[in-house]
Amino acid sequence: KKVIIRSIDYHFPGIFELEGFEVQEKEFFPGEISFTVDRIRLDVSLLSLSKKRLIIDKIDVEDADITIRQYRDKLYHALSGAATRLEADAGAGEASLSAKQNAQPRMMPLEIRQFKLKNSNFRFIDYDVDQNGFVVTLDQINGEVRDIVLPFSGIKTSYRISARLPQGREQRPAEIQMGGWIQASTFDTDANLSFQGVFLPYFRPYYAQVTQAG
Repeated sequence: KKVIIRSIDYHFPGIFELEGFEVQEKEFFPGEISFTVDRIRLDVSLLSLSKKRLIIDKIDVEDADITIRQYRDKLYHALSGAATRLEADAGAGEASLSAKQNAQPRMMPLEIRQFKLKNSNFRFIDYDVDQNGFVVTLDQINGEVRDIVLPFSGIKTSYRISARLPQGREQRPAEIQMGGWIQASTFDTDANLSFQGVFLPYFRPYYAQVTQAG
């Protein structure tokens, strides 16, 4: 995916500050933004040099805009390409030259030990329930995620997040709290969710698929 970074500042030994960071989609949504933020701070572990993996001790993100799109039963987001398990390289010796040229390189393993999100916005656009895209937005998001690993492994990723859910001009935003863990390789999870003040008619595109209730 196309990544734009306005500037990068490095502070010894392993702190990077990125400004004007943006990730653009391709395929069905070419050029549309899936992630943008004014400033990101990354604390990169020196263990990355010996472990042959990118280890980030901490990421601080503030005032970010995150978009996930649902299209033809698939999710498209900033990390959707990175999370795909790539095919193994062709075997040495017997593999043809064309096969070697077409083989995709393996991604460098990534480990993020702590990810903090402050005062950010999230947008989910579902083109499967509405061809124009049904939008669910969360704002004032604050949260922390620990132990993100790509490619997916058996490690549990824990999280705690709070946010508001706007529901149109006539309704007060709902309050959302969530926390727990997920094991991404198997989708096993244990989560606590709390919703207060949700206006159900706003979500009619979903429940209309199973009931005609107004």
